[in-house]
Amino acid sequence: MARFVVAVSLLVVVSGSSCGGMSMRFDAGATGGGLTGGTGGGLSATGGGATGGGSTGGGSAGGSAGGAASSDGGCTAISAIAPPSSVFGSYTIGSGNNAGLEWWTSQIATTNQAGTLVSFFISELYQQPPMLVTFPFTGAMPANTNYQNCQVCLQAALGCDRMGNNCQGEFLATSGNFSFTEGTMSPDAGRFVGAVTNVTYRQWNFMADMPAANGTCFTVPSISFTGVWPFDGGM
Repeated sequence: MARFVVAVSLLVVVSGSSCGGMSMRFDAGATGGGLTGGTGGGLSATGGGATGGGSTGGGSAGGSAGGAASSDGGCTAISAIAPPSSVFGSYTIGSGNNAGLEWWTSQIATTNQAGTLVSFFISELYQQPPMLVTFPFTGAMPANTNYQNCQVCLQAALGCDRMGNNCQGEFLATSGNFSFTEGTMSPDAGRFVGAVTNVTYRQWNFMADMPAANGTCFTVPSISFTGVWPFDGGM
């Protein structure tokens, strides 16, 4: 699916040449051990997310220990992610050169134990004729996933400051299964509900839209969310 750069509109959960913008919102109800990694680029306020890609990733979530990916290509395993409350979501209708394009977004934010670093997990679902979506919508990530062509775009930005900048690594999910059970086609009020399972996130160079050189990876057994809008969780 072709993407076009527009001004920021979530996540949740960090991208390059795109239509779906990423709005950094902190969900006060979603706290845990957080994820931390190495050093890398921050988040871009245009084009839907993170650009640059960091140098190292790995980390931990919800207090689970993690580390760098192993040299044999294996990925660090971290805990399931399930926020205890609703999180920031949105529904956006394309215009101009991306007229007819629509997308849902949900963003989960987790903090480290010190409360100083925030990690974001963003789930985006796109539709554009003839690729129309009917809920429930389920399937598996295709093997050739990149941010330019993904219909389901799962992203992560690890170890950001509380403004969503200076992140320590940006990632794109390249495999896994998804199940979205509800999506409201309203920009003003609605819900985006779903879960993804057995997801592998790879450190990503969003400028080149390819895996980051010498990047790391991690896997998550499941991430579930209920994104709502308008969202009053605050920052």
